[in-house]
Amino acid sequence: MQLSNNPVFSYLFCRIRRRYLLTALIGLNCCAVITSFTNKTTNENSRAFMPVITITASDSSTGELTLSDHGNTTASRKQKVTWVVGPHSGVKAIVGITVKEGSTNVFDPVPQQLGNSSNWEGTISPTIEVPAEELYNIIWIDSNDNEHVYDPKIQVKS
Repeated sequence: MQLSNNPVFSYLFCRIRRRYLLTALIGLNCCAVITSFTNKTTNENSRAFMPVITITASDSSTGELTLSDHGNTTASRKQKVTWVVGPHSGVKAIVGITVKEGSTNVFDPVPQQLGNSSNWEGTISPTIEVPAEELYNIIWIDSNDNEHVYDPKIQVKS
């Protein structure tokens, strides 16, 4: 059955900082399910749309996360970077995104939780010298309320 023919589903298209997000609101539970992102480039300063990193899976025995960009993000100065906890990822919540000790902090301000959602967002510093690279920590909670740390990296190229 197609979702468009199912009266239980309603669609909400949101334009979020030059990035289109298709969100399906399911019944009265209003569970947001990210189903599609468009990945286009703008004419403005030849910058790409903001990076969105989706956590698609987790391993609570090792603390490893599976990220949509394989844990290696590329961004530009002033770009916003968003982390999204995917459905059925095994991640209950992100509780922090921090610079790894001894690494360069490329964010200004540091990443923060977006309201009461499970999503987080950070902005690449407009004054960071490029190229730059940051190893950072995603501190996350699994479905059994155990805390884990995963350490991906982000590269700033322009």
